[in-house]
Amino acid sequence: GAAVLYACLIEVLGYIITTFLFLLIGFQVMQRGQWISSILIAGVFSIGVYYGYVNLLEGNLPGFPSWLGLS
Repeated sequence: GAAVLYACLIEVLGYIITTFLFLLIGFQVMQRGQWISSILIAGVFSIGVYYGYVNLLEGNLPGFPSWLGLS
């Protein structure tokens, strides 16, 4: 269920936001209550993988939604 929702939202919210939320929810399911570490790990992973893939490997991922004005 969560993977299908992730796949549906990646085009709408972009890779960074969707991956961050997906990981944050997953971490909270596994380690309830450790919000700070979950937020830090999800944020660093989402941004790190995005910029590594787009800049180093010259791939293409939807970063942020265009309506957010950050792209």
